[in-house]
Formats: sequence, C-alpha cells, structure tokens
Amino acid sequence: MREFRNLEEINKFIDMCNHLLSIVKNDDEKARLLIELAGAYMYKSGLTEDKGDLKMAEDLLIKAIDTAKNDNYKGLALSFYSELLKGKGELKNALEILERMKDMKYGGFLGLIIRSLIILQSFGLSVEFLRKKVRDKEEMAQSVLSKLSELSKDAPSYLKPFIEQCMARVYMLLEEYDKAEESLKKALKESKNQRLTYQIYLNLVQLYMTMGNFKKAEDFAKKSLKIAEEFKNEFLIKQTKDLLERIQKS
Repeated sequence: MREFRNLEEINKFIDMCNHLLSIVKNDDEKARLLIELAGAYMYKSGLTEDKGDLKMAEDLLIKAIDTAKNDNYKGLALSFYSELLKGKGELKNALEILERMKDMKYGGFLGLIIRSLIILQSFGLSVEFLRKKVRDKEEMAQSVLSKLSELSKDAPSYLKPFIEQCMARVYMLLEEYDKAEESLKKALKESKNQRLTYQIYLNLVQLYMTMGNFKKAEDFAKKSLKIAEEFKNEFLIKQTKDLLERIQKS
C-alpha cells in the first residue's frame, strides 16, 4: 500500500486517481487505479476512523476485482480485500478470498509478490484464528509454527523478516516470550526496509510491555518515533507518540 504523510496528500492522490479513471480506457489499468484509490481510502480511514472511507475502499476493491482481466491485478485487488476483511474481523470471509486467489495464474514480478502475499496473509489469518480459538490452541499454534519454519528455509530474503514476525506473534500467543523476542530480533537483523523496521520496533514494544519491561518498551518506542519523524508521516508520528506516552505513564 502507498504511504501518505497526511490527509492533504491522501486527498490530492484521490483527486488524481479519480481524474485518471475518467480518461483511462484499458480495464486492467482501471483496475490498478481502483486498487490504488482503495488503498488511499483504507489509509484515510486509519487517520480519520471514518467508516465511510472504509466502505468506499471496499466498494472500490469489489469494482477492481470485477474490472480486472489480468489475474495479477485481480489477485492484487483480492489480496487488499482479504486484508480489509481481516481488519473488520471477518476472518472466515478473508480466508475464503485467499482460497479463491490460490487457483489464479500469476506472472512476472507482480505475480511473485502476490503469491508471497497469499502465503503470508494465510499465516496471518491463522494467527488471528488462534486468538479466538481456545480449544486445541497449542496444537494449532505448533502447526502454524512448523509451516512458517518450513517456509522460511526457502523463502527469499525480503520475506524472512515477515515470516519471523508471524512466528513472534504465535509465540506471544503461547506466552513464550523469549522465543518471540528471538524471532523479532532476527526479523530486525534481516530487515532492509525502514518501514518494516518501524513495524518490528512496534512489535518489540508490544512484547516488552506484555513482559512488563517498560524500559525496553520505551527504548524501542523512541526508535520507532525517530523513523516516523524521518518519514515525516503525521499518522505514524501521532500513533507512536501516543504509544510512548502510554508507556511512560505505566
């Protein structure tokens, strides 16, 4: 998803996409623009907490899915839609979307990204199901960890930090905090992307808060804030400052 620093940037981007949609004729290009537009509304809903923006994003993604002729663009739209449904708590529907994606034909670099997304989103959803399913929780968790570990062996380097983060989340659910910390530190070491590093820092903050180690939580929150300020992203800055304030009050 495209990054935005503030609402003004989002609104300008939305206007630009709407203008381009009015003149573009190719269906796949229209689908790409609809996906971009949906992403902007999803981002905007995170800033404004306006459910209308999220509904707009959902409508745009459904339209993109219907419009796209190329499986790459259709798959990308479905991937965004699955993530949106997960955010709404509709886990079963999100999983059904991912299952639908598995039978499609993807090509090129975008196809590789989509196939990777399917794998990671599937495991992400497994983790969310774990949060809700108490019975056989440990057995299910071990199954997820085993699959993630297997996936990690042959995964390209850019995917490894994501996989380690998934593993850390499972370990946290199992209250195996030392293993969660180890996974997150591996992810941090392998991360080559500042946006990803920011996310890993936040996961470490959550972990240390859960463990009651507020000093370490504060240290990583400050590191997160530094990255957010480098991005000049108002949303991330506010989010991280609020988190830091909560830690300092603990």
